[in-house]
Order: sequence, then C-alpha cells, then structure tokens
Amino acid sequence: MLNADSLLVILKDTGEEREGLPVFTYHPEPQPLFSILKKGFSGRLLRVYAFCQKYLHNQGGTQPEPAYLLLSDNEGGFARRGFYLDDKEKRDVGYVDLHRESVISGRFGALDQIFPHELGHLLLGQLGCLPGAGGSNQVHGIGVRTDPWTAFNEGFAEHFQIMAIDDPDAERSTAALSSDIGLQTWAEETVQKYAVELLEGPGSSLGLRKTFLQWFGRAEQVLRYSAVKKNLFSREHHLVGKLLNKGDAYAAYLVENIVPGRQGDAPKRPGLMRSSEGVVAAFFHRWITACACGHKGSRASTSGTSSTSRTSSTSNTSRVAHLPASIEKMFGIETGTLPSMEVAYLKIGHVLYKYRPGDVSTLISSYLTEFPEEEDLLNSVISDVTAAQGFSSDPEIWLANPEFEVGTSVFDQYRALPRIHTFDLNAASLVDLCTIKGVDQPLAQRIRELGPYQSVDELRKVPGLTPELMRRFAWMASEMEKVRAHPDSIEMDLLRRFDVIAKSYQAG
Repeated sequence: MLNADSLLVILKDTGEEREGLPVFTYHPEPQPLFSILKKGFSGRLLRVYAFCQKYLHNQGGTQPEPAYLLLSDNEGGFARRGFYLDDKEKRDVGYVDLHRESVISGRFGALDQIFPHELGHLLLGQLGCLPGAGGSNQVHGIGVRTDPWTAFNEGFAEHFQIMAIDDPDAERSTAALSSDIGLQTWAEETVQKYAVELLEGPGSSLGLRKTFLQWFGRAEQVLRYSAVKKNLFSREHHLVGKLLNKGDAYAAYLVENIVPGRQGDAPKRPGLMRSSEGVVAAFFHRWITACACGHKGSRASTSGTSSTSRTSSTSNTSRVAHLPASIEKMFGIETGTLPSMEVAYLKIGHVLYKYRPGDVSTLISSYLTEFPEEEDLLNSVISDVTAAQGFSSDPEIWLANPEFEVGTSVFDQYRALPRIHTFDLNAASLVDLCTIKGVDQPLAQRIRELGPYQSVDELRKVPGLTPELMRRFAWMASEMEKVRAHPDSIEMDLLRRFDVIAKSYQAG
C-alpha cells in the first residue's frame, strides 16, 4: 500500500516530448497543494485511489502508482494517460492535468474540487469502464442531456465537487461556500431570468444571452453544487412547452439543456434522467451521503480519520459500513475498519471492475447483484432522485436530425460552430421530437408515451405517424452514423475554436 506521504505527486511540464509522450519533471514547489489536497475530501479520495491501485495490481495489473497531478498551461481540467517522468516511461499511467494558475480553494470550481473530479474520471478508466457507441455529439454540461455513458462518467466525477465542499475537514474558505446563499441564489435566479429572456425576447430583459460568456461559466460551477444538491436537473423546465408553442425550438433546446427546473416542475422521464449528468451527480451524492451518514467508522490501515457529511440524507444506512473479507483482501486492506464513506467508494470500485457498467442503471443492477443486502437503501435513494420512476435501462436508438442544428456546446449560443442535433429515441424530450418536420407536441407526446422501442420500425404502432414520417425517422437513423463523434474530440474542437464562438457574440 502506498503510504500517506506518497499518495500524490505534483508534476511540471518540461515542454519536451519523447516517443510521442510528454516529458514531465517533479514540481519544485508542491507544498501549497499538498497542504490542501492531502486533507479533506481529496485526502479521502487519494486513499480510495491508492486502494484501487492495489486492487488492480492484485488482479494482475502493474505496480501501484500514486496519483499524479500536472500543473500545465492547458485551460480546463483533463484526465490523461501516458508520460515520461524525467527518464522513466509511464506510458499507461494516468494523471490529472490542471492549469498551473488555478485557484486552489475557496471558490466554486477551485482546484480542491476539480482535482477529485478528474481523479474520478481516471478511476473509471482504470477500473475498465469504457464508453459504448453512444450518440451525443454535444459537449457535456451539468444540464445538458447527452448519452448514458457521458452522463455516468461526468455525473460520477461531478458529485465529488459537492463532497469536497461539504467535507467536515474541508479548507475553511471552501467549507464556507456551502453557506454562501447569496452566490447560490444569484446563480439560480440568473439562469431563470435567462430562460424568461428567451421566451419574451432580448428587449424585455438584461441581455443575458448576449453576455452569456461573461456569466455562465461561473454560474454553472455554482449550479454543480446548489442545483445538483436540490436535484433540480431532474425536473422539466416549465417554459420549454411555452417556447415550443411559440415556435422557437432552438430557444426551447437552450432552456432544456441549461436551466434547471424548479421544485414544482414535472419530473423528467427515466430515459432523460439516465442521460443527464446533473441527475446522475445528484444520485451519487445522495447515495454516498446516505452510506456515510450515521456510520463514522473507526481506524483505517492508512488513516484514522472518520468521514461524515454535513448534508442531510436518507437515514436507512444499515449494512453498508463494512467490506466482506474477500473484497478487503483484494484491496490489500490489512487491519482495522475503513470510514464508511471510503467503504462505499471501494464497493463501487469493486463493482466497476467486476461488471464494467457503462451507465448508471447497469451500475445499480450490478451493485445489487454483488450487495443485495443494500437494496432497501439504494432503492430509497433512487426513488428520491427519480421521483419514484427509477433509471431507464431501455436500449439506445440514436437519430440525427440534419434539419435542426445546435451550437458546439451551450456556450455557442449563436451557432457559430453548428452541429447536427442527435438524440436517443428512447430518451427523447418533447424538444427533440418537435424539431422533426411534421411532428407537433401531441404527436411527440404519443411517441414518448408508447415507448420504449426496440427499433425505429416499432414507431408504426404510434397513431398519427404517417408513412412519410416513418421514412423520415428511418432517414435520421441512417444519418446518425455520419455524425457520430467521440466526446473528447468534440470538447477539444470547442477549445481549439472558441475564438470563433466569441466573435459570434459581436454580431449576435
């Protein structure tokens, strides 16, 4: 087992490359980051990460490696693989890449939250959870409906940001974010005003669409905490239908993928929830919090720190605070009892490796196969998050509608980098279906109600779906293969060409 002093290594880019890999060296001043990232939630996740390295080694993998953090000039955060550390090749070793000038703590989206986020991506990849074919060709976002794998991957990573703020040992300025009601209210009210502006037109409001680039990035980081904890992304926004009635499908699309619903709004359908990272993040947050609440745990082999959360949650937490001895052995746990939060993550890690789920519904069914005694607790959390509907496990049937274009990410409000809209028939929203020529809201509603479908051909059972519309759906299914893209390539395209998007606001 890696000891406490070797759990994290901070790296610096030399700017060189060797055999197709970047060459890094040890960062000369790691201590400021060590002082933040080795405590609180990051410290807990580093221990989980180290146990998972031992687990993989015991399954026939390579020697355990610490978590590596590269401070680079690259904007954004990334989970990457492969580098040289001075003269030693680490071709298959993962690392987190964050900008060297990132704020370390004390603000939403600071490094002490994004580092565990990206470490979560690394864990999913190392444990063998690989994406399926997917179908969304849109850059992910906390409110964006993508596909089940992207929502699973991002939702799992994003819930760590909430855990980092709510951790009882969080750095003081980070912990204070949980009670910054003013900032949370600003973010939630601003996106709601943005939705009203799209409905009423720019002349009636503050010009929030025109200034979108200036405020939304900060607001989204806040919403990753406040709106996810309230589970608002599980709700259909009430203005979407009004925008469709108005004939503005693109504005309806923007509201649906940017603005969380309100507590009184109708819940989304199960397929949409499975494909919405904001909902998946809420599920993981409530699940782990339920596991940790009331079970402080005792001594761990690498840490004596107990783990609880400041948030309230489901109280049914029995039978979750221990690992079976056979699984303890896989993780190399020698003595003592781990804190219950870490136990919960290790159980999930075991299931991830053994079953390789590619979406949240498959994870849930796999977890209950392995730990059936936790069914009551898990079902209670699922019911809470999904309004008693559960997460869909329906097959994905992806369609591409060349007659409706969206931008490359929600930041591309004026569609400077247009993309053909894609969606899963079994997770379709009213907006998705109403963008199809010849489909109105009543017909769209019938299509949704009569699903799920095993193929496009089963749409024949929908009253009002004409032969012409059947041909159109078949055409959209054939068009899908032309636009299918890897999520990473879409995001990199956004970063490379963001200047084009920025210029569009001058003319918009």
